[in-house]
Amino acid sequence: DAVATATANCVQDKQDVEKAVQFALSVRGVLGALVIKEDMLAVRGAIKLLPLKNGVYPGENPGENIFRGNKPAKDG
Repeated sequence: DAVATATANCVQDKQDVEKAVQFALSVRGVLGALVIKEDMLAVRGAIKLLPLKNGVYPGENPGENIFRGNKPAKDG
């Protein structure tokens, strides 16, 4: 949580996203970082980006929402 806060504090405008990711990864124990500001995204490390369709991952379990605690309503 402290690394996330410190990383967010590195971002003043969208040009700062890469610098912020590099900062986060410089902290021992951090395996990956993702920073978004406006239309810019920087991601490095052990993070897997998954395609979503309407908030649902259409992969192995297409009916399962990847966000825990927010599963789609079952039909019937």
